[in-house]
Parts: sequence; C-alpha cells; structure tokens
Amino acid sequence: MIARCAKASLFAFLLWSFSIGVQAEDYVIGRTIPLTGAIAAYGKAKMEGGDLAINQANVSGGINGHRLRLVTLDDAYDPEKAIANARELDQKHSAIVLTNVIGVPVVAKLMPVLGELRLPAVGLSSGSPLVREPAQRYVIPVRAGYREEADHIVRLLRTLGIQRIVLLEQDDLFGKTVADAFRHAAQVNDARLTATIKYQRDKPDTTSIIRTLKPLEPQAILMAANAMPASEFIKDYRASGGGASLYAMSVTDATQIAKLAGPAGRGTAFSQIVPLPVNGSKKVVREYLELARAAGHPPSFYGFEGFLEVKVILEGLRNMKAPGREGLVEAIERLRKIDLGGFEVEYSSGSRRGSSFVELVIIGTDGRLLK
Repeated sequence: MIARCAKASLFAFLLWSFSIGVQAEDYVIGRTIPLTGAIAAYGKAKMEGGDLAINQANVSGGINGHRLRLVTLDDAYDPEKAIANARELDQKHSAIVLTNVIGVPVVAKLMPVLGELRLPAVGLSSGSPLVREPAQRYVIPVRAGYREEADHIVRLLRTLGIQRIVLLEQDDLFGKTVADAFRHAAQVNDARLTATIKYQRDKPDTTSIIRTLKPLEPQAILMAANAMPASEFIKDYRASGGGASLYAMSVTDATQIAKLAGPAGRGTAFSQIVPLPVNGSKKVVREYLELARAAGHPPSFYGFEGFLEVKVILEGLRNMKAPGREGLVEAIERLRKIDLGGFEVEYSSGSRRGSSFVELVIIGTDGRLLK
C-alpha cells in the first residue's frame, strides 16, 4: 500500500514537472489592496511596486515556464471586503498566493481566513507581533515588526539623552498597535513616556492636542498616526512654535508627510523597514529604481516594499519541488535565508521572521528624504 502511494506521488510530481515543458498554466498571484479610501495612496504605491517585479519576471520568460498573472481587488481598507476578496481569489481565480496586503485591521481579520482557505499570503504591511508569533503556516511577512522599529527610535532617544517623551496615539486598532510597540520599547530600554495623548483619526483636534502638550514641554513626540492626521498635527504644531523632535514609524509614510506637511515637516524622522529607494548602494535598490523610472513611477518606500514582497514569492516559485500552494510554502521555508540583492529575509517551518532591516531617515531642508 505504501509503495503504491509513493509511486502515485512520484507520478503526480513527474506529470507536473513534464507539464512545465509542455503547456504550463499561469501562476495566479492575488491581491486585496486599498485602491480607494483613507490609505489609497499606500495601496497604489504598493501595487505599482508589485507590478514591476511581475512584469520583469514575465519579460524574462516567467518562472519555470509559467507566466505570472495578477488579479487585483480593491478592499478600500475594509477588513470585511478584504475577506470577501480573499475568498474570491481562492474560489474564482485559484490564486496560488496573496501579496501586498495592507493594514493592521485588515491583516488581523484576514489571518484566520488564510488558514481556513490554506492560502498563503507573502507580504503583509502590518508590523504587529501577531503576524510572527506564533508562526502561522500561511502568514509569511516580509517587513520588520513594529517592535523592531520602535526599539530603533527609542534607543536613539536614550543615546541623545532625551527624557521628556510624549506619545501621540491615533484612537483605533492601528494607532493602538503602533503605540503598544512604542510602549514596549520604552519599557525594555528603561525610557519613560511622560504622557500619551489620543486623538480621532478622521477629526484630529490639533488645537486641543497642542494645548495639552504645552505644559509638558516635550523634547520628543512619537507619532502613532496615519500620514494625513500626522501631517495636520505637524503643520499646526510647528505653526504654534512647538520645537520638539518628531518621530514616526514607516507606516506613517515619510513620502506623504514630506508632501502634505510641506516645510513644517522638515526635520521629522522616520524608521524605515526597506532601504531608502533613492540610494543605489544595494543591488536590489538599483534594480527597483531602474524599473520604476522606466515605468514612470516615482520611487517610494511602499512601492519598494511591494516590489520586495513579490521578489520573495518569485524565489519561492523558482525553487518549488511540488506543485500548488503547499509546494510554495515548503519552498520558502526550505530556502531559510533569502538574499534579494542586499535585503535578506529568513523563514523556516517554525519561524516567520522575515526581515529585521530597520534604519532611520529624515526629511531634509529641501524636502527630500535623507539617511
């Protein structure tokens, strides 16, 4: 009986291998991504980056004879829409993998559905610890976690001798998740948060926030905020004469802040989970910049992140030893450490570490981002 099963499995694998050289089906890569709504700019940037990697692979002949086909659905940053999209991509389009997923609330609701559908997602723009611990088979993050970003910022503040630190927290799941990472970093680095000020994302009362801040005399303000409310606060705070150093994580989107806050945003610092996509010191950055410029896309952190997420999928597809979703997950785990050209990610059957890359960038006096 065992021998017959082994022969059947071998036959299936040989048949799949042979089909690659005859008439290989497309690999369908699905995306549920916000193309409308509050964070549409992030979604569009990520989509552009992912497209670049897919188009490059197809121009080179695909992967092992398979062409790559993207199916993209808009979730408008709505977890229920994202779940419906995942089910459609599973049932209607037979996607082998999802990618470029964005948002703390979306990822939180989507993770159990991925397990139910046995549908892997590579690249989830959420740095929540829940994405990594405990490791979930079908949840494969690429970016570093929020705790790693927060630790990078708080350790810098400790080094600079800054003691009066205020946390500005957006009053929703996203804000709480990012703020929790800052609180954890403060605890492990023996730093004290002077106060936490919460605000409503859609209607931030910057006048009230600034009034609360004034007697605290903060030396640094940590912003757990989306780009739009953060930029409103930055403009009003600087106009009021506020002089504290301002810090945020990558999810606040430095590129958007530089545009929205204008001159008031200069000097604001951000942790980033991908290398600065204007400096070609790394091979993968040069590759991304060349493709982005050829396509007429402005380089961005979110675009580069989307590009890297798809690159991880491509490495998995190239190294598959068995067909389908399980074969892709096993290939990524088997590779363990993947070097994409100066940007490394790590996985195993019991670990979903992804990348640990974090660096700090600042909006310079001319509005450009600098290391």
